Amino acid sequence: MAEEPQIRNLLKLIRLLYETPSKSAKTLARYLKVTPRTINRYINHLRAVGFEIDIDTDFSREKRYYLIRYGEYPEKVLSFTLDESKLLNELVKTLHIDHPLRTSIIKKLYQVSAQADVAKALGDIRLIQNIDQLTLAIQRKQQVILKGYYSIESDTQRDRHVEPLNIQYPNSHLLAYELTDKKQKTFSLARIEAVAILDAPQINQETFEQTDVFGMSSKTSTEVQLQLTPKAYWLLIKEYPLAKPYIQPEGENYIFTGNICDVKGVGRFVMSLLNDVKVLQSETLKGWITQQVQQWTKNNIKTDE
Repeated sequence: MAEEPQIRNLLKLIRLLYETPSKSAKTLARYLKVTPRTINRYINHLRAVGFEIDIDTDFSREKRYYLIRYGEYPEKVLSFTLDESKLLNELVKTLHIDHPLRTSIIKKLYQVSAQADVAKALGDIRLIQNIDQLTLAIQRKQQVILKGYYSIESDTQRDRHVEPLNIQYPNSHLLAYELTDKKQKTFSLARIEAVAILDAPQINQETFEQTDVFGMSSKTSTEVQLQLTPKAYWLLIKEYPLAKPYIQPEGENYIFTGNICDVKGVGRFVMSLLNDVKVLQSETLKGWITQQVQQWTKNNIKTDE
């Protein structure tokens, strides 16, 4: 049926919008193999049926879309269980059909109880399937293809030929040897579209490097200390759950203290929240961020000669 590809794309789009980081129409179009104009049309369809899709414009001229995740800031958002939402929904429906608040309340109840659950379920199914395939490949010591892997650093999506070594708790990252670059890397499981096991044995016997909470690997590490606002704290443990044991509350803020293997991982997180994160320790990290900001300014801000 002609509608089936569109339905599949809409479901994929819900999952992509739910996952962090936020993504531009151009990036979403590459994922779904459609045009950015089609992505904008899909987003309008989703908004029309009640999904709240917002735009993140921090540190970029390009609009980046994301699905509002209710419950991400529990101290600010009122939430209901599914049964509670159903009961409230039925009670509200008893109001007269012309009541001015009836439609808006039903819409909000739907958003709280269903929006995040639908998106999360779609992502969880894919994640579980990929972890099962990777676990099997690790046990059998076979090579795999990570299909459609999205790299935040290069903003590209392509297949990766790797030898999987270890899935890191709590099922957030994959440590693998990439055969193309001939080096050990860490891949975010959330950014793998699918896993294909190859009929080829692993051939590299390289020992594991240490991996930091941001998914970067190296044989050496350096200590970093960050001051986080509540917003940055919740986003950090959402995207990098392994960081939670290294965070302590301090007044209204939080302090992260931990060893990192490469400034790029933690640096990208800090740059996405420049107004919510302060680097307290690590001159190397400060220097890398300064260099990135200067490069971005050079490429995007025109100055009069």
